[in-house]
Amino acid sequence: MKMSPRSARRLRLFILLDFILCGFAAVFLVPMPYGPTLGLFLVVFGLWVSRFIYFRLVPRPQRPPFPPHETGGDA
Repeated sequence: MKMSPRSARRLRLFILLDFILCGFAAVFLVPMPYGPTLGLFLVVFGLWVSRFIYFRLVPRPQRPPFPPHETGGDA
């Protein structure tokens, strides 16, 4: 299923905000040695997941083929 880039960006933002809010909650609700670690992991994982989903949903533009290599004069 392909989406428009605008809709995919909005979905990426919502996914990222969910992981950020869960990360902040983990920092304040989980005991000290594990809370900040879990919060940081959730934020980084949210960045990765949102990027992965974004690039799966947005159609990639077709790049033109490379021009033929020209030898410039005497080598």
